[in-house]
Amino acid sequence: MDWDCNVLVVYTENHVLRKVTLSDMESALAGNGQKDFTDGVCAAVRFNDPWGIVVDAQDVFFVTDSENLCVLQVDPRDGTVMTLVGASKKQGFTDGQRAAARFKQPCGLALDVDDNLIVTDFSNQCIRREACNDGGWSRWVTRIC
Repeated sequence: MDWDCNVLVVYTENHVLRKVTLSDMESALAGNGQKDFTDGVCAAVRFNDPWGIVVDAQDVFFVTDSENLCVLQVDPRDGTVMTLVGASKKQGFTDGQRAAARFKQPCGLALDVDDNLIVTDFSNQCIRREACNDGGWSRWVTRIC
């Protein structure tokens, strides 16, 4: 749920994010149902099994794209989707910054009290933290357990 009480829905097998408002209006937020990997805006975005979603205090959404092996940021104002960490089709287990980090099926998401993302890396059987180093633009992934 976002800060305006809209319900955010991740349609994993349909490869799309949707928003349901208090008046029961449903609209596509990002993706168009085609499985692939493309950052972009609204329907131009391509996911491959988006899974977890969380909203931070600034009303920015974060989504795990489990088969694209990355964590994405979604701007709710215009539907812009940008890869934060990980790289499509490059699985593994590597701590590091931005595209150097490697996952093997990131799924669940949460935020800690310092606004760091906590990611369950399902096939690596661990929990990872995605920390903001300099205002959020330099993100670093580390294993926490």
